[in-house]
Amino acid sequence: MSLSQCIEGEDVRFLNGSLHFVFQPIFDLSNKVRAYEALARCQFYKDGVSLKNGFTPIGIENIPFPVQVKAFIGSILSFKNLGSAVQNARFFLNVNSSAFNRHNMAILAEALLDYNLSPNSIGIEITEHQTLCGIDCSVMEAMRVAGFEIALDDFGSGFSNIESVVQLPFNSVKFDRSFLYMYKSELGASLFNSLHSSIKNVGIKTVIEGVETALMFQDAVALGPTCLQGYFLGKELCTTSPAIKFKGKNNYAV
Repeated sequence: MSLSQCIEGEDVRFLNGSLHFVFQPIFDLSNKVRAYEALARCQFYKDGVSLKNGFTPIGIENIPFPVQVKAFIGSILSFKNLGSAVQNARFFLNVNSSAFNRHNMAILAEALLDYNLSPNSIGIEITEHQTLCGIDCSVMEAMRVAGFEIALDDFGSGFSNIESVVQLPFNSVKFDRSFLYMYKSELGASLFNSLHSSIKNVGIKTVIEGVETALMFQDAVALGPTCLQGYFLGKELCTTSPAIKFKGKNNYAV
């Protein structure tokens, strides 16, 4: 079944120009953008007129998965038109744990093939509002073999815990922003350092999220993660954004 055939009835309302994705850059420690996280946005209309303040983030759990995929791919293709700087980056789609199943992943893989996009340019950030115990490890392994990168999002909050890292074959772990606030205490800093080192030492890539100040940046860099993400480094970009600009002696984007 094609992607268009999967989208029926009321689901079409998300595709009439109202749903798209913006992309927040993810930097490595050499100042290079290595990936982008796709963030869903929805423009609301009244009587056919776009509302000035009707532009808002929207939770992925509210969007049917085939619709997410359609908008995600469309946004990537538009974003890639901005220039060569984004051509080799990986684009991450947030997928709720309940939506991470063989059927939906087949929809994603087939859609990428239809639009000539390689799985090597796509990542999946698994988010959850419920336990991850129902995830099929064989699906994760198959996606990894195909070239997708599988990341555990918001580690340390909700149901993203150490058990998830141990039991499931993630390529990378994204540490929730709350960890950076742990540096306010000696015990918190020690725990964060130990946990981060343990995960990285077994070959799992790490991303520190929520880097919003210069002090947070210094603390995060000291950990030696694979990548960093946050408003101090770069805000989300839309498909009409200019090429990423850098400033300051360290060339980090703002």
